[in-house]
Amino acid sequence: MTLPRRQFVSLLLIYCFAVASIPSVSARNPSTIVQQNTSDDDEGLRFRLSEGADQPEVRPATNLAPSTSLSNAETEAVLKRLPPIKSETSDETDFALRQQSLPPPRTGLTVMQPFPAANEVVPPPSSTVGPLEVIRYSPEGDVPVAPSLSITFSQPMIAVTSQEEAAKYVPVKLAPEPPGKWRWIGTKTLLFEPDGRFPMATQFSVSVPVGTKSAIGGTLSNAKAWTFTTPTPTVKTTYPDANTPQRLDTLMFVALDSESIRRRCCRQSK
Repeated sequence: MTLPRRQFVSLLLIYCFAVASIPSVSARNPSTIVQQNTSDDDEGLRFRLSEGADQPEVRPATNLAPSTSLSNAETEAVLKRLPPIKSETSDETDFALRQQSLPPPRTGLTVMQPFPAANEVVPPPSSTVGPLEVIRYSPEGDVPVAPSLSITFSQPMIAVTSQEEAAKYVPVKLAPEPPGKWRWIGTKTLLFEPDGRFPMATQFSVSVPVGTKSAIGGTLSNAKAWTFTTPTPTVKTTYPDANTPQRLDTLMFVALDSESIRRRCCRQSK
């Protein structure tokens, strides 16, 4: 006998509940268990499990309406009811051919030249090298702030190479020289960049000694020297007034340029 799925699940739950309640019954009344076991052996639940067979899906039958094929005359009569198809000039066009390929390139003139070429180096035309000059420099005189120092020569001073190699040649003397680095901008301009900027309230001397040579042989005939000065501290406010009598224990106050004082203090501390 094959039970429905719902009925089978219900019987299985009842059986599990009966098995789980046996220990509690045995603790209260052992004699009842004996009678229960005897009764289960005679009248216990018995069922059998088996795999069900797949049943084909039942689909409702579709009743087709009766029909008959139209004859040729009837078909022609239906087509005559349709409006005539309009023809346009663009309906028929020529085959779209792709554009023709470009003609192959033509060969140029054949130049007979031995390969490899002969190792002949023609020296550049000789020219008279003029004297070396310092044509531009900055800063000079009293300046409010000096972010860097630049000197430009009239002739190339170094060969085109790396910055590390070029920075080794510095034909300029700076005193005092704060912490910073020299570097070339091109082959004619030398630049000194301090760490931050030049200290305040300081006079700097710059000189290019006589006899300095360029990369092409030019020589500086006259030494070049100049100075530039950064601002000194300035007094902004004082107290008390010097023209007014004051007590001996009067508090005195002087306000200076804070930026100049800070820069000067930092320079002296180093």
